[in-house]
Amino acid sequence: MKILYYSGHPHLNLSANTGYGTHMREIIKGFENQGHEVRTLIIGGESTKSFINSTTSTPSFRQKVKRFIPNIIWETIKDIQLLKKDKASLLDLDQVIQEFKPDFIYERGYYLLKSGLITSLKYNTPHILELNAPYVEERVKFSGKSLLLSKAKKIEKFQLKKATSIVVVSTALKSYFNQVIQNIDTKILVTPNAINPNKINLDNEQQKIIKD
Repeated sequence: MKILYYSGHPHLNLSANTGYGTHMREIIKGFENQGHEVRTLIIGGESTKSFINSTTSTPSFRQKVKRFIPNIIWETIKDIQLLKKDKASLLDLDQVIQEFKPDFIYERGYYLLKSGLITSLKYNTPHILELNAPYVEERVKFSGKSLLLSKAKKIEKFQLKKATSIVVVSTALKSYFNQVIQNIDTKILVTPNAINPNKINLDNEQQKIIKD
């Protein structure tokens, strides 16, 4: 099958040496190992050159400005920017869909993002949505509320309703989304996080110590 692996998050880079980066690469490799043809569209970039490390030793201009803006306004500005970038991604998706003609879209979903679903509906292409957290609740917990919170909740429901299938990493997350939209549990698949055994170097001596 022809699979379009899509990530619309503007800051998630496929080459990042992080948990999410590893997860993205392993999912893609897993599809390829099964004999599928995979095309990627990663809005946050796919090479180390496009990966920007946001950790700095001195406060950036952005951090300095944030001190003088109420947090709810700051988070709202971030949400507006995210919505704009997601809308701009529609053009990239159109081009890839027309060229590649995938059998389905596999999307690493995120808070406020709906470009993948809009495109799948436009071209009548099945859409599998991977959701790794209760993103609206998570955003409020870690960053604070935005004036677009009600919009974020509507988009979350849109994601759950319109996706052909939904992939989550735990039964708890499946239960959570089934409470947001009732009776969608039949289209939610639980695929727990795992490891690639080919990348684990086992020390025989250490194994003996652990077993003993």
